[in-house]
Amino acid sequence: MKIMSQTKARKDFFKIAKEVNEDSVPVIATNKDSLDDVVILGKADYDSLMETLHVYLSLIHISEPTRRRGI
Repeated sequence: MKIMSQTKARKDFFKIAKEVNEDSVPVIATNKDSLDDVVILGKADYDSLMETLHVYLSLIHISEPTRRRGI
């Protein structure tokens, strides 16, 4: 994972966009206030992450009634 300032990320945005898609390595763009930090990742990686999260949450939702019944 690369870390750089948002100023540098802004200057190199198109290069970063190409790299995160080719290498599947996210970039963290930092600011003075860490609450303003962002992560730049390729759409394919984002879609994969969202799908994994959806499956995981679905499994939790499915197993929840079973746990309540003590099975």
